Amino acid sequence: FEEARKTYGPGMLGVGAVDKTALRKDKAAVDAEIERIKRLVAMGGFLPCPDHRLMPGTKFELVQYYADEIKKIRL
Repeated sequence: FEEARKTYGPGMLGVGAVDKTALRKDKAAVDAEIERIKRLVAMGGFLPCPDHRLMPGTKFELVQYYADEIKKIRL
């Protein structure tokens, strides 16, 4: 995404890049995943979400935790 943004400018938008398996593990895994994509989110024009549906057994509490934490990057 960063290279495409350099080539095509701020009109280049991105979606995805979140490892859905991290959302199934624990808060530490979610925190590590957020740290990995934090720079992309801070650039703006990027919707951080899993590329596919969440895996069976993913706990709502971890998805909610992810959503709450990812919002803090831009606020």
